[in-house]
Amino acid sequence: MKKATKKAEPKPYRFVIDEPVYMSSCTFFVGYPYALIEREIKAKATPESIKDFTWDSGVNGCAFCFNLKDSGASCFVIYLKNYSTWTRHKAILGHELVHLIFQIFNNKGVPVRQGNDEAFAYLFEYYFNAVLTELAKKYF
Repeated sequence: MKKATKKAEPKPYRFVIDEPVYMSSCTFFVGYPYALIEREIKAKATPESIKDFTWDSGVNGCAFCFNLKDSGASCFVIYLKNYSTWTRHKAILGHELVHLIFQIFNNKGVPVRQGNDEAFAYLFEYYFNAVLTELAKKYF
């Protein structure tokens, strides 16, 4: 009988998705230690833009929006503790993308209401498709 070999854990993965309609961009950190994400954000963000952040290393995912120290520009980041084909990981990704869309709309002054739900749905679809495509290159 052949001995089962344990599949290696995927290495941390970082990538950026640019979106052309609202000219937004989000950096995704997958499988990185949470402390590294927190440290990097604190080093780059204006203190005012992160003063109300709740840092919680026990989360499976998190979406951040902050202003950069050097330019004042908005920066969007999504952290995913893990990723696989497991349905729960896709649900966490979807959950964090909803936060991202709210942050982008808030940043651009776009109201979120039933009358413009199609704009929300299209932006969600764009990011969800782009992220799943990128993750498929790395993890599958």
